[in-house]
Amino acid sequence: MKELIERCKAGIYLTINPHKDEYKTVEQYCKSYYDSEFITFRETEDYKKSIELDTIIKLQFYPRTPVGSYTIVGYDLDDVIKQGIDMLNRNE
Repeated sequence: MKELIERCKAGIYLTINPHKDEYKTVEQYCKSYYDSEFITFRETEDYKKSIELDTIIKLQFYPRTPVGSYTIVGYDLDDVIKQGIDMLNRNE
């Protein structure tokens, strides 16, 4: 996480288990959002694991300006952060 913080010039937002705040299952929560990151997430094996573990982790970060962001959704915090750093490396 430290590397992500050092490399981003604007905000970083980490949300863990937002579905529980709405008394929803992972499946109900993800299907209630039409954002591209949730639509893509529902098509992955990670989505099945997220349902099994009753865990959603969402990372949104702004690497250059407060206008353009990347969002990653998963079930494993370390993996989500690693994906974020990989995304920064690919888009430099």
